[in-house]
Amino acid sequence: MAPEPLAGHGVEERKGGKGERSGAHPVRLSELSVKFLSQNVRGLTLSKEQELVAGMAMRGTFATMIKETWRVGKSMEVDTRGFTMLHNGLESKVCKRGLLGVATVLSPMARRDWEQCGSKVAYYDRIIAARLQIEDMVGKPLIIVLVSAYASHIGSTQEDKETFEGNFQACLDDCGHDEIPIIGMDAQWANGVRMTTRVLAGIECEAAMGLKWRMKEE
Repeated sequence: MAPEPLAGHGVEERKGGKGERSGAHPVRLSELSVKFLSQNVRGLTLSKEQELVAGMAMRGTFATMIKETWRVGKSMEVDTRGFTMLHNGLESKVCKRGLLGVATVLSPMARRDWEQCGSKVAYYDRIIAARLQIEDMVGKPLIIVLVSAYASHIGSTQEDKETFEGNFQACLDDCGHDEIPIIGMDAQWANGVRMTTRVLAGIECEAAMGLKWRMKEE
């Protein structure tokens, strides 16, 4: 199934048949919008990759930003249906399982819009960004920047956290004033369901500010 079209004019002309007056009516919301997804995949196996692409095709998803692929290197992969994965990972494996890795999967329509914008990709540590030229609701060119990011976790060193924050800010600063960043990030923040306090992996979790299971760093 092809992804849903992004652009529309807000109305479409209807040809009046016998006994029907010509006029215009609102275009359906699905014709004025696209779908973006963001997901931590905890290791992008071949079966997960196939399931992801099949789901995107079935639901008409424009692009998906994924985290923790556990793959290495910078790459571009294209499957037989035209879905394209832009990937940014470590230069080499540091453990048997693999670590980190972020990617953006483009539908065929998104791939076209990416190529129309010069097939530009920006790589930062834990971040990948791709520019696409789409059309707004009245058919005017619009640049969006798809950002897939995986933040440093709470147990990381302060230096690692500051490095990520600097890289993320640099990514945003690289966006032009008329460009729209669309961010899919695993920000390493979680809350849960019980109003209590416990220790999870050496980190105290407690209810605070009306939230449950909020991470607290000592």
